[in-house]
Amino acid sequence: MQREYDIEGIGIFLEKQIPIGSSLGGGSSDAAAVLKSGNLLYNLEIPIQPLMKLAGQIGSDIPFFYMVKQHMFLVVGK
Repeated sequence: MQREYDIEGIGIFLEKQIPIGSSLGGGSSDAAAVLKSGNLLYNLEIPIQPLMKLAGQIGSDIPFFYMVKQHMFLVVGK
């Protein structure tokens, strides 16, 4: 995004407590949030199709997290 749209870089500090490799989509949802935020922060007005292409280049499940609204799932184990 930075190279293609000639924007300044941003620094992000993220503290998480989701184990790496836990298959909870934590990193992918974070990447989607950064794409969405960058588009808004820099007023890029990038259409959805180029954003989905960029998201897919970063990770195969990132487009999913970009498109979904916030959800909370409660699961009770046995």
